Amino acid sequence: MRRDGGTALILVLWVLALLTTLGGLFALETRIRRNLGQAAWDGLRARAAAHSILNLVLAARRAGGEAAMPADGLPRAVVLGGREVTFTLEDERGKVDLNQAPEALIRAVVEGLFGMEGRERAAAVADGILDWRDADDLPRLDGAEAPNYEARVPPIRPADGPFHLVEELLLVHGVTRTAFEGTSLAGRAGEAPPAIGLRRVFTVYNGTDRVDTRFAPAPLRELVPGTMAGEITGAGVLRLQVAWGGRRVEIYFRPRAGGGAETLQWTEGGWPGGG
Repeated sequence: MRRDGGTALILVLWVLALLTTLGGLFALETRIRRNLGQAAWDGLRARAAAHSILNLVLAARRAGGEAAMPADGLPRAVVLGGREVTFTLEDERGKVDLNQAPEALIRAVVEGLFGMEGRERAAAVADGILDWRDADDLPRLDGAEAPNYEARVPPIRPADGPFHLVEELLLVHGVTRTAFEGTSLAGRAGEAPPAIGLRRVFTVYNGTDRVDTRFAPAPLRELVPGTMAGEITGAGVLRLQVAWGGRRVEIYFRPRAGGGAETLQWTEGGWPGGG
């Protein structure tokens, strides 16, 4: 009888342990589902806010011209659904085109952004950009070509051709998250960010080998050589960045003369370093 009682006790303990484990797994699954549902809901609300801000920008510029909603990169805020939404508007004509800019312009800008203390980083970034977009397999002094990228974990292949997104810079040799975002929150400890993030300086939507300094961010305006600055006519591509809570939506679009806009790129995600 004692042996049977001991066996029963062991079985009861095993059942209790199993039920506890199953209960924990169920609670974990419930938490994951709730978090996923909240993330999806936040994404939908951020997307709706971005659509609203885009329509606001288009309406303001259609009614009052560019001066009514200048693409100056300054933060603005509106209240939507009882919650503050901040946004910035930039004109891509005021940035350096990753595909069209001459080597001298890229080097001048990158070296100026990193300054004397960051000249080694600047050399790696500039050479990395130039090697990424050229078709040959000969690396520059501080650059990289296919063997360098294939040695990464995981390995990647360089484009050896034009950039399609400014975010491709994150794959380029020498470019860190800190350099791209321009904030130490997103990068490695001890790495000083440049004067302004590379994402605010470079673009694939300028379409020329010049920079229209009327629309350039202040730090870039001072770095562009005079011979490489000039007014770019025609409708430029605008970049709208909307911040809703911990989410960021970026829209590259070209306003249409008759109203509305042609959306060229729509990107969503969280803020670097949190959110």
